[in-house]
Amino acid sequence: MINMGSSVFTANAAAETSSRAAMATASAEGFAARLAREQSLARNNDEAAETKHAKEREARTAAEQLVAQTFVVPLLKKFRESNNAAPPFAPTSAERMLRGVADSNLAETIVKRSDWPLVDQLAQRLLNGGKPSSTGAMT
Repeated sequence: MINMGSSVFTANAAAETSSRAAMATASAEGFAARLAREQSLARNNDEAAETKHAKEREARTAAEQLVAQTFVVPLLKKFRESNNAAPPFAPTSAERMLRGVADSNLAETIVKRSDWPLVDQLAQRLLNGGKPSSTGAMT
């Protein structure tokens, strides 16, 4: 009889151990699935933030180029045309040919390194699909 009780006890212990192992495995699988899901969500959030940041950069660059070409290049052109330097200091034919390129590059550098509210507003409008921003629209 003692043998039977011992084997019943052993069978119960084995069943309980097996049950605990199954629960631990299920728990580990659940944890792994949840971890994978959370990592996937984090990747998606990172990609969304990256996409948003790329769009903002693109809008800012487009706004800077627009302001540079529309407002700054004509001013630089006027300044260069009013150059009445004496012949040794006057621009050469090569300098006159490349004036437009130099003016464009200088204008873009000026606008990029400056903090113009006009550029901010244009970039915001580009991001909003042409609609004025609700936070401090220019009047």
